Amino acid sequence: MTPAAAADKKTVLAALLALAFVSLLPNLGLHEFRNEESLRVLVAWEMWLSGDYLRPTFLGDWYYRKPPLFNWLVAASAQLFGWGELAPRAVSVAALAAVCGGLFWFTRRLFNDGALALLAALLFAAAGDVLFFYGFIGEIELTFTAFVFLSLAMVTAGVVCRRNFLILASGFFAAAAFLLKGLPAFAFWGLTVVTLAAFHRWRLLLSPWLLGAGAVMVALPALWILSTAEPLVSAQTLLHAGARRVGESADMEKLLRHMLAFPLKTLFNLLPGSLFALLALATVVMRRRKMAIAEEEILMQKRRMVKVPREMTVIALIALVNFLPYLVAAGSRGRYVIPLFPFAALLCAFAIQRCAGRRLRNAAVAAVGVFLIARLALGLAVIPLLAKYKPESERRIAQEAVAVMAGRDGGATVACDCAEFKGICLYIGLATGRHIKTSARTPGWSYNLACNGSEGEGGGAVITRFAHKKEVLLLSSAAPN
Repeated sequence: MTPAAAADKKTVLAALLALAFVSLLPNLGLHEFRNEESLRVLVAWEMWLSGDYLRPTFLGDWYYRKPPLFNWLVAASAQLFGWGELAPRAVSVAALAAVCGGLFWFTRRLFNDGALALLAALLFAAAGDVLFFYGFIGEIELTFTAFVFLSLAMVTAGVVCRRNFLILASGFFAAAAFLLKGLPAFAFWGLTVVTLAAFHRWRLLLSPWLLGAGAVMVALPALWILSTAEPLVSAQTLLHAGARRVGESADMEKLLRHMLAFPLKTLFNLLPGSLFALLALATVVMRRRKMAIAEEEILMQKRRMVKVPREMTVIALIALVNFLPYLVAAGSRGRYVIPLFPFAALLCAFAIQRCAGRRLRNAAVAAVGVFLIARLALGLAVIPLLAKYKPESERRIAQEAVAVMAGRDGGATVACDCAEFKGICLYIGLATGRHIKTSARTPGWSYNLACNGSEGEGGGAVITRFAHKKEVLLLSSAAPN
């Protein structure tokens, strides 16, 4: 490839990568909170109101199921974008940028190939599970992926390139990853270190830089746990949450079904890159069987095509070793292995670049372009329609509840006994600017929203009802007019 053609190729890949980020922005904060977004924002909102950033609460009760870093990031984002749907989603988009930037740096560092680095970052950003969900939704997954991947990339680059400061820095990123999701961060880092030691040299495990990174990784989360209201309960809750990820494997039939389906689901979530990587590898097999070429040329092609850099072998082993625990755990979910997607994107990019012909490489880039255009259309046209015509809306119910309370006496104190539909509690809190707690933690409440047919612990007279997802939500007043 001529220098001019190589430059043009990089320009196209860089333009598509920029388009990947642009496609996420239209109407990013338009549709209401979904999935666990409301939980993350509600905990951050309570932190901001109380000023206590070390001890998370949920509706006034201590919350131990997740460490607080993501809530800190949401609170910081809210200072820029306001308390609303945009705040947590901006964190995820920033995390996506961090992953792509880190993947570009990591690839250039190990392989000194700008085109491969751009293609790897592009395939990650365009992966279906990232582009159409986790890349913009205000969930923890992509932020966790950013910190886990950066910790693994740094320790890998540090070992391969003999840069001890990178090994030490990996401990800080692993500690930050723990403060997002707990023990899985330690598992990813530990398995990666063992893989590197097995591949390179076992005495690596005794490296003072690696031991220092491990000490930092453990010490920072330990300081946070000790600062919580109930350190022992906090530690036990995080331990139980981590154990659940690899549980549910006793049923052999369920486990076998999972072991067959999980790799296929992962490949599906990595589309379109995974498809074209498989096609590229298939072309290697087909070329080997081609008999019209001279025997010597066949041998030369084989040697050239199967030659895999040592560093790429290490990356493949790291991805495989970290994938195996989730493969043999029937309770694993597809999102659990998203932190491995950057490595998978790099492997796919390498297969496409090394094994695919020009036509197949162009088709891969075109497919990515189609994905990006589809995502742009989703943001420009589909999301506004969903926001306008969604039949069941927690935001609408909250607005109606606030209007009812304002029409009476303004609702001096509001309680919420509807943790199941926490988004409604959050929207009421954001609309009134108050810290919404359960009725048990809100003495003298004026109004209480309860669900599941209960009027809450504090009693009161029902003044209005709301239907939501086959449930009846009750708004009660302590002193009805």
